[in-house]
Amino acid sequence: MFKLNKRYWVCQVLGWGGWTMINLFFVYFFASDMYLAPPEKRKIFFLVLLIEFAWGIIATHLLRFGLKNIQWMRLPSQKIIVLFIIGVTLTGLLCYYGSKHTALRSNSSLVEYEKKEYLQRAIEREKSLNVAGTQYYLLSKPAGKDSSFYKAVISIKSSTGWYRNKKGEWQYEDQRRGRFWWDIIFTFILIALWLLIYSLGEIISVSVIFLPPKMNGIACDEKVILFQ
Repeated sequence: MFKLNKRYWVCQVLGWGGWTMINLFFVYFFASDMYLAPPEKRKIFFLVLLIEFAWGIIATHLLRFGLKNIQWMRLPSQKIIVLFIIGVTLTGLLCYYGSKHTALRSNSSLVEYEKKEYLQRAIEREKSLNVAGTQYYLLSKPAGKDSSFYKAVISIKSSTGWYRNKKGEWQYEDQRRGRFWWDIIFTFILIALWLLIYSLGEIISVSVIFLPPKMNGIACDEKVILFQ
C-alpha cells in the first residue's frame, strides 16, 4: 500500500509540477515584462504559482478520495458520466476559489496587484490631461469640438478600469469581463484532463488484476498498479 500511495503522490507532484513549469516557461519567454517586473510583482507571481500548485493537488486528491469511496468505476456508465461532470465542476470550483481566496488572504493576488498598478496609471493619466483636482467626472457627453477632450477623459476608464464616481471617489470596473469565465472554464478543462488520466489508470489497474497468472514470464503479483 505504501508503494502504491508513493507512486500516486509522485504522479500528482509531477503532473501539477509539470503544469506549473509550463506556465513558468511561457511567462519567462513570452510575458516576462507583464509578470516578472518589478521584483514585487515577480514575487507575487511565484507565490501564485505555488498556491495554484498546492490547490491543484488538494482538490484532485479530495476528488479521488470521494470517487474511491463510492467505487465509481463499478457503477453503470450513465452514472459514471454524471459523476464525471459533477466531480469536474465541484473540484474545479474548489480549486479556483480556493486558490483565489488563499492568494487574497496571503496578500499574493496578482489581480489585486494589477488593480493597484492600474490605479496609479489612472492617476497619472489625470495629471497628463490636466484634470487632476477638477470635477471633470461630472461632465456629460458634449457635442462638437469638445468631444475629443471628453473621449480623452473617458479613456482613463477604458485603459485602466478606474474612474471617479459622482462623488469623486475612485471606483474599479474590470474591462476584461471575459477573464473570469476564461479562468474558470480553463480550470474545468484541467480537472477534466486530470480525471481522464486518473480514470485511464483505474482501467489499466483493473485490467492488470485480471491478467492470467503468468504473462511474458512476469508473475502477476509483480505488476505495479500506479493509481490505486
